[in-house]
Amino acid sequence: MYPPVEFDGARGTADAAAYRRIEVAVQLSTPQTTLASGGKPEGLMLTRPPLVAVHGINSGPQVWMDKSGGKSFYAAVTAAGYPTLFMVDHTGEDPKNPSLGRTYGEGEITDMYQLVEQKIGQAASTYRAGIYFPVDPYFTPPTGQPGSAGALIADQKVDVVAHSYGGLLTRWYIEQSPEYASRRDVRQLIELDTPNLGSPLANMVAEALTTNDPLGLGDLVGNSPAYGFAIHTPRIRSLLSSLNSPGGGLTNAMSSGQPYPFYLDAGVDSARLTELNADPFRDDVGYASTVGIHNTIPAKIQASYLDPFKAFQPMDYPTVGRLQAGSGSSYFPWIYQFDSAAGATDGIVPVWSQTLGISAYSPTVDVNHIQVVQNPAVQQQVIAWLVDPNIPLGSVQRAAWNNQPPASEANAYQPTQITSSGASIGGGLNPQAVVGVSVPGTGFKGRNKGGAEIKVTQTVNRNLRTRKEGQAE
Repeated sequence: MYPPVEFDGARGTADAAAYRRIEVAVQLSTPQTTLASGGKPEGLMLTRPPLVAVHGINSGPQVWMDKSGGKSFYAAVTAAGYPTLFMVDHTGEDPKNPSLGRTYGEGEITDMYQLVEQKIGQAASTYRAGIYFPVDPYFTPPTGQPGSAGALIADQKVDVVAHSYGGLLTRWYIEQSPEYASRRDVRQLIELDTPNLGSPLANMVAEALTTNDPLGLGDLVGNSPAYGFAIHTPRIRSLLSSLNSPGGGLTNAMSSGQPYPFYLDAGVDSARLTELNADPFRDDVGYASTVGIHNTIPAKIQASYLDPFKAFQPMDYPTVGRLQAGSGSSYFPWIYQFDSAAGATDGIVPVWSQTLGISAYSPTVDVNHIQVVQNPAVQQQVIAWLVDPNIPLGSVQRAAWNNQPPASEANAYQPTQITSSGASIGGGLNPQAVVGVSVPGTGFKGRNKGGAEIKVTQTVNRNLRTRKEGQAE
């Protein structure tokens, strides 16, 4: 399961060898005498497992080459002894529905996992071809000369590092795909800020980008002013289109009046996550995850940083124009209220969704969701985990993991449904949940579309019970 001692943590991350030569000695003997002894001239070669990287949405393979944090992830792992990094690209067509065009990394989880599977197979076969290693462990080829294809690397499993939605795609391949049982080709999965229990922002984006909602809630949300912009108050859909990350903006997140599948699959209470988390993690695969806690992300719309959990609150302003920040009432204030504490999110995914069962292998890092791959502390943590023989197996993580969102948010979002064709529909915000609220003791008030005030009682565990104004509890 884990590397031999030549690549374990005892040597530390300073051990940057791509392979290690082992001299094989054989001795034939009886209790009375030694019959023969000697060594095999070719010896053996131990190598690190191939390393596969899976990007998230609104991104691409280029994120692993991004040097904005000082050193790219690619440079960090190759300096640590990996001869290369096999990078998945799931920004293109859906392999099962190519006629739909590009997915921009936001494709259907039950289809796009195949690209992870394919890259894992390619990584293993490339290693087995021996092109990164000399054929003879006792002979180092001249500088610049590639290794021979006769090295016969006995490689079976790879390690995977996956950011955000890439972690869910990889989990789907390992835990749900029919192909994995016969392949069993992943040794460990290291997640970077993956929304294992979904993100409320995916629900909000799904609602805001739905233009053919029969209830009209999508248009209400998408056309509402955003929160907290004192000079220019953008509509929610305009704000989404203006946000940019290293991979580009979210302007391509909607097709034919509906959001791309990611926003349905990765929402809180989605049918796909319910299916994935009903029996999570493979017993014989190691799992670890970094947990980002910096709640603002780069946003060109403000030429600075933005807290999406705060900004993606559709507001009910009496007029739209030059407004005081927070002067209106939010239709869905819990999106910020429940995850507003310092260190509660990485700007995109709440901590409760990123965290796995074993806390030592889900450490928090002061980094936001957009910049986690480039973060030096994250890079060094990943490198340390890759040579750590104590990474918890899936059976251990499962026993310690809470596979449900917090009770306070369990009913705030609309579950998706799966059609007979396998597509996700619905999702977004629960129209039966709170639309306008006043929270006793906080001074926070809001009204629904009809103008009737709805009150919310907060209990100690932050469950919500709603009632209309004047209605007995």
